[in-house]
Amino acid sequence: MIARPICHLQMVLVASPAYLAQAGVPQTLAELASHRLITRRFSAGKVCPWMFRERDDEIHTLDIAHSSLTMSSPELMTEAAVRHMGITQVAVQQAWPYLERGQLKVLLLGKHDPGPCQLVMQYPHRALISPRIKACIDHLLSRFSDIHAQNVAMDVLEQYSA
Repeated sequence: MIARPICHLQMVLVASPAYLAQAGVPQTLAELASHRLITRRFSAGKVCPWMFRERDDEIHTLDIAHSSLTMSSPELMTEAAVRHMGITQVAVQQAWPYLERGQLKVLLLGKHDPGPCQLVMQYPHRALISPRIKACIDHLLSRFSDIHAQNVAMDVLEQYSA
C-alpha cells in the first residue's frame, strides 16, 4: 500500500457550554476524571487514550476505562457532546463547525497532548498506476489541503476555550 499524508489531525477535548455550565469546567486531570466522558473504541476493541502533558513535561494518560459513553464514530461522539452528554476527544476538523457556532468549547488546551496523528490516503502499490487514478488521487489531495478546518492553528483554538 502507498500512504499519502492528507493532514495532521489535531485532537481536542470538547464539551457543550450547557454541559460545562451544569458540571463545571475541568482544570486538572483529577477534575476531568469526575466528568461524564465520551470515549472512542476502535473495531479491534482498543479504546483511544487521552494523554496530557503535565508540569513535569511528562505525558500522563487519563484512565478512561469507566467512561460514561463509548462509541466508534467520531461524528456521533461530536454530536453527543453537542447534545450536552459529556466531554469527548475528537479531531479539530470534526468539531470545527460546532466551535464556530459556539455549540462546543475546547478544554485543557495547553495540557491535552494526544501525540502525533495523521490522516492519510491509502491505495494499492502498482508499478504503473493508470493516469485517471493518479489524477483522481492528486485532485483529492489538492481538495483536502483546501479544507480550512484541517489547517486550524492551535493559537486560533484559544478563542474557543472554556
